[in-house]
Amino acid sequence: MKIVKKYSKKWKKVLKIKKSRTIIFLKKDTNKGEIYMKNKGITLIALTVTVIVLLIISGVTISYLTGENGIINQAKDSKKFAGAVEEKEVLNTSVAAAIGKSSNSKIDEVNLKKYLNQNVGDEVKDYTLEKKDGYYSVTFTATGNEYAVWENGTVQDMEEYQKTPYLKLDPSELNALEKGSSQVIKAITNVNNSNIKWETSNSNIVTIQKKSNTEITVTGKNNGSAVITAKMDKLETKCQVTVITSPKEIILSQTEIMIDLSSGSKTVQITPTITPDSANKNITWTSSNTSIARVDEFGTITGISNGEATVTAKTVNGLTKICKVKVVTSPTAISLNKTNAVIDTTTSKNMQLTAVITPASANIYTGITWTSSNDNVVQVNQQGLVKGISNGLATVTAKTENGCTAQCRIVVGATIAGINLAPSNSAIEIEEKLQINATIEPNTSEETLIWVSSNSKVATVDQNGLVTGKSHGTVTITATGRDSMVANSVKVTVQTAPKSISLNITEKTIDLSTDAKSFQLIGTISPSTANVYLEQTWTSDNTSVANVDNNGRVTALKNGDATITVSTGNKKTATCKVKVVTSPTGIALDKNRATVNLSGTKTVDLTATLTPKTANIYDDLQWSSDSASAKVEKTGKYTARVTGVSNGNAKITVSTGNGYKAECIVTVETKIIGITVSPNETEVEVGSTVTLTATKKPSIGSTEGLVWSSSNNGVAKVNDDGVVTGIAQGTVTITIKSSSGLVKTKAKVTVVQSPTGITLDKNKVALDMSGTKTTKLNATIQPSNANRNTGITWNSSNTGVATVDQSGNVTAKANGTTTITATTQNGYTAQCSITVITSITSLTVSPTSSTLESGQTLQLNKTINPSTATEGVQWASSNTSVATVSNSGLVTAKSAGTTTITFKNSSSTKFASCNVTIVSSDIIIGGNTGFDATNVILKYNNNGNLVWKKDVTTNSYSNAFKCDINAVGTFKDGSIIVGAGASSYDNVIIKYDKNGNTIWKKSIPTYYYNSKNQYYKINTINITNDDNIIVGANSQYDGAEKIIIKYDSNGNLIWKKTLPTYKSGEYYYVEQLLISNDNNIIIGVDSYSEGRAILKYDSNGNLIWNKKIPTYTDYGSTYFYRIASMSLLKDNSIIIGANCGTLREDSTTPNALLKYNSNGNLIWKKDVTTNTRTNGFDCSIKQVLCSTDENIIVSAGGDTVSDSQDKVIIKYDKNGNLIWKKSVPTYYDNGETRYYRISTTNINNNNEIIVGANGSTDSSSKSLLKYDSNGNLIWKKDIPSYKSGEYYYIEKMNITNKNEIIVGVDSYSDSQGRAILKYNNNGELLWKTELPKYTYNSYNEFYRLTTLNIY
Repeated sequence: MKIVKKYSKKWKKVLKIKKSRTIIFLKKDTNKGEIYMKNKGITLIALTVTVIVLLIISGVTISYLTGENGIINQAKDSKKFAGAVEEKEVLNTSVAAAIGKSSNSKIDEVNLKKYLNQNVGDEVKDYTLEKKDGYYSVTFTATGNEYAVWENGTVQDMEEYQKTPYLKLDPSELNALEKGSSQVIKAITNVNNSNIKWETSNSNIVTIQKKSNTEITVTGKNNGSAVITAKMDKLETKCQVTVITSPKEIILSQTEIMIDLSSGSKTVQITPTITPDSANKNITWTSSNTSIARVDEFGTITGISNGEATVTAKTVNGLTKICKVKVVTSPTAISLNKTNAVIDTTTSKNMQLTAVITPASANIYTGITWTSSNDNVVQVNQQGLVKGISNGLATVTAKTENGCTAQCRIVVGATIAGINLAPSNSAIEIEEKLQINATIEPNTSEETLIWVSSNSKVATVDQNGLVTGKSHGTVTITATGRDSMVANSVKVTVQTAPKSISLNITEKTIDLSTDAKSFQLIGTISPSTANVYLEQTWTSDNTSVANVDNNGRVTALKNGDATITVSTGNKKTATCKVKVVTSPTGIALDKNRATVNLSGTKTVDLTATLTPKTANIYDDLQWSSDSASAKVEKTGKYTARVTGVSNGNAKITVSTGNGYKAECIVTVETKIIGITVSPNETEVEVGSTVTLTATKKPSIGSTEGLVWSSSNNGVAKVNDDGVVTGIAQGTVTITIKSSSGLVKTKAKVTVVQSPTGITLDKNKVALDMSGTKTTKLNATIQPSNANRNTGITWNSSNTGVATVDQSGNVTAKANGTTTITATTQNGYTAQCSITVITSITSLTVSPTSSTLESGQTLQLNKTINPSTATEGVQWASSNTSVATVSNSGLVTAKSAGTTTITFKNSSSTKFASCNVTIVSSDIIIGGNTGFDATNVILKYNNNGNLVWKKDVTTNSYSNAFKCDINAVGTFKDGSIIVGAGASSYDNVIIKYDKNGNTIWKKSIPTYYYNSKNQYYKINTINITNDDNIIVGANSQYDGAEKIIIKYDSNGNLIWKKTLPTYKSGEYYYVEQLLISNDNNIIIGVDSYSEGRAILKYDSNGNLIWNKKIPTYTDYGSTYFYRIASMSLLKDNSIIIGANCGTLREDSTTPNALLKYNSNGNLIWKKDVTTNTRTNGFDCSIKQVLCSTDENIIVSAGGDTVSDSQDKVIIKYDKNGNLIWKKSVPTYYDNGETRYYRISTTNINNNNEIIVGANGSTDSSSKSLLKYDSNGNLIWKKDIPSYKSGEYYYIEKMNITNKNEIIVGVDSYSDSQGRAILKYNNNGELLWKTELPKYTYNSYNEFYRLTTLNIY
């Protein structure tokens, strides 16, 4: 069955529904983009029916089928769960669309309902929508699921909504509160007995009066805006209130206007006046008909089309005034159906004229007045009817009411109305004649014409229209009616055209080798008085031979004939015949030297080439020889053959007809026909020589020499006398050939190489009888390619110290020195010196780490292996200002800090070390105030004297409420890191040196939420082993990020990491944070309802793993344990004390102790109980500590019930086995025996347990308890009283390196006292120092003890 409409992504999910134990597959149909629920081919309903039938058949009872947990109900639950998948999708889609349509990003009921109706599908079916306090309730009928939809778009199912604390205001915004009036604002929350604090951001604008815890009355005092804020625990919400003064009267500058759409401006500005002057001036403008007139937000009215509309101005409180608007269109032009007309009184005396007004939409000033310029000739009535009265000319005018006019010229009787002339424009020669013909309208007119020339010197015209040309120029010939003065004109141009054209050259021959390649042709037109068609056009009939440009410049291109023609504009022409030739400018032969062999080929052919190759005259060539040694004969137009006659040289010459020559020297000789060499195969050493002997045939009469060459001159080279020199190892071929290269022979020469030296890869080696006893010596012969005498002999000069085999392997035998020698066969040697020693193999010191106070000493114990080693040793301190070490290993503490004591051998190859930390046991107190004063950091020395006091401020605030000291850490060098700030305010980390000087102060990053930047609040600060700083910081909203930050010791931000979400859009917050031995970060995180977890990050901020804390069940519901305390074992295993957070007094579920390994795997889980109670409600885990002997100490016991129930200290081994459990002592108060409440627990260097225990009232005793590692109470010491009968209670506790106990105590009143107490390991009070006081207004109070650190 289809359950979800559309999804944009292709995916598959398998959803397990636990109750029904049925697996439902949601699978995307990739063809339809839809998701279907399938159950292995059968629907869920069909499967359920089938199972019921089978169960009935098999005897299963109906109650098992239909009971509360029956199969049918489980199937319904499955369907309901599946339906919720789509319902959430539908709601989220509809809410997003509704917000998109909202102007203020808030949901309104109309749009929500609109988009729900669009998106609800067949499976979701019906729903109900109901407006509730601060949200909309949407219930789907099919499943019964109910959801809360908030104005800001948040969607929650009702169960989630009821669990999540919320705080809303109704109304959430108050935009128009009348000055002097009041209105109730109501807080809506699901938290019972909530304590809500109300604030106004500006009491000059809005004041508030509390009616009840959840209701206030706001009153507008002055115009403006203020924000009302309601706060409840960590929740906060706001309502913006705008106070206004309502208008009493509105007046408009105009109440009636008319807009003419034909005018230059189509708009009119209406100015409103509102009284009183302090009233809200906002006006809403509307038009009753926007198709006729529109109005903008400023009261500017714009005409759109003809008609009437009403514009209304409305104030914020509903006062109105109107302006009546009339939109019209006036004429912009008028036209007549005729502009010229004739009335022939012999046929008809009347004529109708018709007027047309523009634009057609004109609706005013459309009346037309008709007039005649001469009523004696023409009369016209007001309907445009024209009547001819007498012969003559008159003009009729039509005029609109706003002055637009149009005219018609009318002729009455036989008077000429128009004249047509032909031809219209003409050209003639001087003395040439032209007849212009005139046609008169009407043709019944007998009026005569008068002909006139505008310039009789150019052309004349007689009274019959005959024109005669006189001189060059253009005239206007005009014919005019004698009576009517009607006229028309034509243009006549008088000109002279060419009769002929001639050229300055009619024939031309050009030699491309000697003559200029271009010449100028000039065309002369006759007669010289011609003034038209004077342009000359030049053409060539063979442009590949010669071309001509537009100015008559002819250019020869190649051999051939061409005719150049010039033409006038009236086609008169003249021509020039052009012949192009090329004579030789040089001659060359294909050979300038040649050889003829009388014992072989006796001839050679020569070919001549003319320059240029296109030469076509003087190309008959002549050939000759200047010697009897050779003769020459012509074989073609450009070729000849030379024949050798006798040894010697001959010059062969070829000549052109115009005297150019070329020569070739021909040598006639007798060539070699055979060569032999001896020896034809031999050897030679590199650097030596061998001589080869060559014999040629014929040995007499030959004119050729011999050429010697080597196939590889890098191996061997040969000179012209046949002497071969060896260069490098290898084989070459020596070639001997005749100088002509026609005859050759070869010899083989092998070059060989003997060693010229030998080296070893080591010239000095130390062997160790307690370490490396052998070494391999590698010999290298020079050169590396030696191939003769390469054998090597090895020997030792003292085999009692070390021996060597014939492969170069050396073995130590005893301490001492010897020389190993390697010798080649031809006597070259190389040596290596061998020294044999016995060295230290290992060093140890104990202890490997220690903590001392200044002035203390520590003797380190050393071990050297082997004990017979003779190698020297030495001690060193990495920081002698912290601690020094003597030659015997005695460490002396100097000042606070850390140093490494190193024990090493003289060769610095073996080391052992002890890490020493020197502490001063100074005490750092974070002191917060109870008022809006300044908080402080206090430093006391180990005698309880105040060393310094420093104010703590952020970068933005100094008052205490905004600068809470949240966490303090100390560095090994005595410097201090402080985290300070409050929720919603700037939070900082500050580093002080040990003298209290501020080194740096850094604001931690902000986050963006609810459309503004917000401040994180620091929760924890830890210092890593390499002195980096880890900060855990939380935001105040579930949906905002929580972070961990890493800074270096200089305050530089290394990285910032956001904690994971525990569900979509809601983040874990930091609860506890530890640093492991390897600088990994372990974080215990919490949420507001849905899970707790442990996170592990590496030192680079990468999340290694994320493990959820186990759950427990109480009264049928499942909950996550809450992390109460965390500690680490030496192997970085994590021990967690986990409390139940939802238990009641009658619950039976115990709290738990958990162990996780460093990979995040849960190793074991142990129930934690006291000796009298198992209920987690009465056995809350206070602290978990890991001792140096890898055991676990747990303090537990409830504070929420009577102190009659015991509180315990429990010891487990690292495997979770219970070692012992001890109840803390009791005290007697008001006639009752009661158990102390455990405040704090610590472990000293002897693994003894110190417990701070408080009685429940001011007058009850408070005690410090010490247990040995077996759980035996060693001593119990009462805490002093701060006044008679009232005792300090234990707030903080820390232990020094000397096992001295520093206790921070408090009283129940800021004015009664806070103090620091110091006890020795025997429980004796060494000193007591009260904290300083601060003064605020009339109060003189003690600082509150917030943190207590020792370094």
